[in-house]
Parts: sequence; C-alpha cells; structure tokens
Amino acid sequence: MKRWILLRSAIAVFTWCFAGPEIPALAENQVEQAKPCRLERLASLEIHYLSNGWPTVPVSIGGKSRNMIISLWGDSAISDALASELKLRPTPIFRSGRRIPFVNIAGLPAMYVATVSEVGIGAAHSTDVTMYVAGTMMSGRVVPFPDGADGVIGATLLSNFDAELDLHSNKLNLYAPGHCGGASVFWASSYAAVPFTFDPIGDVVLDMQLDGKDVSVIPTLEMEHARMGITALEEIFGIEKDSPMLKPTGQGDDLLRYPFHSLNLGGLTINNPAIEIYRDKPSQRCNGKREGYRICWGGADVRLGLAELQRLHLFFAFPEKTLYLTPAGGEPHRLVEQAATAPESTSSLPVSLHCGVVPLEGAFVQDGPSGYATAKVSVDINSTSDPSALRVTPTSPAVCTVSAKKPAIIASSSFSIEKGSPPASDDAAKHVDVQESVSGQGSDKRYIFTVKAKDMWKGELTLTFPTVIAKRHVSSAGQREEI
Repeated sequence: MKRWILLRSAIAVFTWCFAGPEIPALAENQVEQAKPCRLERLASLEIHYLSNGWPTVPVSIGGKSRNMIISLWGDSAISDALASELKLRPTPIFRSGRRIPFVNIAGLPAMYVATVSEVGIGAAHSTDVTMYVAGTMMSGRVVPFPDGADGVIGATLLSNFDAELDLHSNKLNLYAPGHCGGASVFWASSYAAVPFTFDPIGDVVLDMQLDGKDVSVIPTLEMEHARMGITALEEIFGIEKDSPMLKPTGQGDDLLRYPFHSLNLGGLTINNPAIEIYRDKPSQRCNGKREGYRICWGGADVRLGLAELQRLHLFFAFPEKTLYLTPAGGEPHRLVEQAATAPESTSSLPVSLHCGVVPLEGAFVQDGPSGYATAKVSVDINSTSDPSALRVTPTSPAVCTVSAKKPAIIASSSFSIEKGSPPASDDAAKHVDVQESVSGQGSDKRYIFTVKAKDMWKGELTLTFPTVIAKRHVSSAGQREEI
C-alpha cells in the first residue's frame, strides 16, 4: 500500500521501570564468547486479531487500555473517534504553508496530528506523544477505523525497544534495548540474522534473495499474503506480464501467482513462497522518486504478509538494525539448521516434501512396490495445540510441495485425508480445503498443495501424499521413463 508523504512522525521517548524478571539471553552459536547480557522485559502482550485478520495488542492511551493494530510501517495513529473521546484538538499537517496531499495509515487518510498526553506499553511510558489522527479527510468527512481497533502502533514507536514477535504463539514481547546481538535469541541455539534499514518514513526494509535475486522486502502485518508488483517481477526476473508461468490465484480477483522456489532470509529459507503478483505500471512504483508534484515512500519489491510471518519467530533489535529469526514453534534450533544448511535427506527415496519454511525430506517412506511412496503431515486447523504440526487458518494457508531429486521425476502425486487419525479428522475434513497444482516439467516437475481452513473451526487432521516416482533413462532410441 503506497503512501504519499512528506512528514515523518515524531518519535516518542519512553522511560520505564522494571517490574518483571530478567531473562537470560544465551546463544550456542556465537563465534566469539559474548559478554554477559540480560534481556529486561518491559511488556508481554497477547495478540488478538480483528475480523479482517489484522493483529492487535492492548496499549494504554490517556490512562485507559486501547486495542491498537501492530504495524511494521513507520507511522503511529489514533482513530478519529478516540481523538474525540480524549477531547484532543487535531491540527492539519502543513509544509511551507501548504497541506500535505496524502498520508495513508492502515488504509485510512491521515491528514491531521494530535498530541496524546500519555502512552503506556507495559512498564514503559511516554508523555506528550504526537500521533496522526487517521480517518478524517480535509473535507471533514470521517472514514471509520476497522471495527475493534482504536489506532495503530507503528515501527517508529516500536523502535524505542527491542521487540520479539511470535505470531505463532500470539505474543509481542518488548524489551529495553540490550545490544545483546545474537544472544537475544534465548529460545533457540541457532538462528538467521538479517540487517534492516528504515526508509524515510520509518518503514522496516529488509534485503533478501528471491530465487537468487536481491530484492527489497517490507514485512507487513496488515496483509494476508506476500505480494509483488508485476513491474518489479519484469525488472528483476525478466518475466513479462503475459508469461504462461503466471497463473490466476483462483480467489476471484485479478491477482496472479508465479512458481518461485525460495526466499532466503540471512540463511533461513522459505521454500516455495506463495507470492501474489498484482498488476501495476512503472509510474505506480512507490520507490521515493518524484512523480509530478508527488513523492511516494513506503514501497519495496516484495511485501511479506501474515501467511509468511506466522511461520517465523522474530526478534527486532532496533538499535542494531538487525532482525534475528527462527522458524516458529516446536524445536526451532533444529528447524533453522535444516533450513539454513539444507542437509542431505536420510531417506533413500529420491523424493522430497517441503511444507512452509521446513524441508521434510525424510517424510516419504516406501509404500508398496519400488517407486511407490507416501508421506504424512499433521495439520492443526485454527489451533496451536501441536507446535510441530502444520498450522493453517482462513487467512494463513500452508503450501506443501512434492519434488524429485534428479535424475528421478515425479510420475504422479496426490493427497488424501487420513480417516480416523486423529479421531476428529472425519469432521475436520469438512473444514479444510486443499488445492492441487503442477509446475515445471521433467526433473523440475513439482506438485504443489495449498492447504487452507474454510472457517474458524478448531481441530486436527493428517494429510497423506501418495506419490509415484519414475526414473528417466536415455538411450539411442531416445528418452523413456520407468517406475
């Protein structure tokens, strides 16, 4: 979402008293012995989701707890309704005596600012904080804020802290800046590290590699899926808008999908990222370049959405401008090592299964004669009861891919829902949708299964992937394939 902006939000200065225990921060993979470092937690906030899927946390504003959207975009704002309740006097934004054309926060116009007397997050407090008032047009018309939210807490305000974001467990923990480096990752013994910068309006911007190409990435909590403009796709990868590799998403919109293989984040790899491609024009790219009288900030080649971020455990060391991350849930240190080093499969079968950020290459077992194999994956629907299971929700589908190791090829692959294991699976089958697609040819052929919850029913099931593996032989008579 682009924002035409010429003003940076004020940065609040927070003070705090320590009301909770110190958390020892130890990591096993430091090259040099780190100096003793302790994380001092200021707040542990439960994340709840609005009906549109946006995450929120409780924040004290004006002495009363408010439900605020978490954002990694720069700006913070309160709603027009909250400004009225607090009897604030919003003032229009001026530059050289003229009003700013357009500022966008959470999809709403923000053309006024107001001074909030007090903002409190856990043990941290700040006074006289200048925030945008979102929803009020210059004409006086008010666009309502999303139901259940009183405002937005953005990256500019969060940068006063070190922030641990665990969307898998629905937790946002804030710490006093500790300058602990990788020792901040207290929940795992290994991790990936990605430096980040702030763009001129305070958005967090990461440098990553998508299929081996360098891309700029903005993590976005307000979007369901990762997205990329078709202009950036053509500029970076040379893929034109009429390429047969671009397929409709099937969601009843104008979005497309391209079969990317990997998105690398400092050594941790998201396999087969489901990035939606939207149609844009070169003049619409939001890259800080002047277009007429406007300058647009807040753009990047790729935006990561909740579907990707919910698979990760994130620690933003804002003073160091470094993001430390591991896969979410389960035993993250083992998963990161697998994702970062891509070890050889212990299975003798020339077939692999990847679900989300985790390669499950040993998941296949022989099932019948030579060439017939099956893999099983546990799926949690709208639940976190099993941290080792694949988690899906209506807004966060999971993608599993079956592929072969050369010179083998996949002759066929399909899926089924195992009956009676777990016992609730018969009922669970009514609440999940699995879509199958095929990408590539020959040894590059892949079967892609997108698993999505239909509603908010909670339960568990087991997906089975029966697969037939063929071997390719080349002779003077040409190519042939055998099972």
